[in-house]
Parts: sequence; C-alpha cells; structure tokens
Amino acid sequence: MKILDFGSQFAGGIDLYDSVNLRAMPIAKFAADVSVHCLYLDAGGVIGNHPTTNTQLFLVVDGAGWVRGESGAMQPIATGQAALWDAGEWHESRADQGMIAIVIEGKNIALSKSVAAMQE
Repeated sequence: MKILDFGSQFAGGIDLYDSVNLRAMPIAKFAADVSVHCLYLDAGGVIGNHPTTNTQLFLVVDGAGWVRGESGAMQPIATGQAALWDAGEWHESRADQGMIAIVIEGKNIALSKSVAAMQE
C-alpha cells in the first residue's frame, strides 16, 4: 500500500476560461480517457464558463458553492452533492467561501443504480 498526497499544497494554479482562485491536482488517469482531479476553489473562486470535453461528474467533498449548466441558472451545491454535465455542455462553478471537489471526466460515465434511483 502507498499513501498518496493530493493536498492543496501540491495543486497547480489554473487561469483558463477566466478562472480565479482555482488550483487542480491530477490524481489518476484511466483507459478510455477517464481522469480524476481534485479541484480547490478558494474563497471567491471561479471555474470560468466553458464546454466539457467529455461527461463530467463534479463531487463536492468540502464547502459549498454554485454551479450552472447550459440553462444558465446558478444552482447551489454543497458537501455530499454532485453535478453531472454532459459532453460538450457549457458549465461554470463558483465558491463564495471555498469548495473542494473531486472531478471524474470521461466518455460513457454512468451513474450507479442507487444514485440514479434517488434522482427519480
């Protein structure tokens, strides 16, 4: 077993798409272009509006903020919640006080039956 560090001190700053106060730590890459990152949005952080390259699952593990998809309406999101964007969907995320999210991005990402059932 190995203990892996992916704390914010290891994350690199990102300013693409007019992003502000955003740092990302790549964690893993799988076959079929699936990747896992930990995103750190500091207070006032913004991930600027841009299209996803593949399906993207944005899992909030700490803090709270706002997300939007193509509808343009900002939706609140907090610890224990996730946003799922389709491939090519324009999206944006913001954090007033700070937020940490694990992002899984790739082709053919499907929700588990238990999570999908809770959405019905």
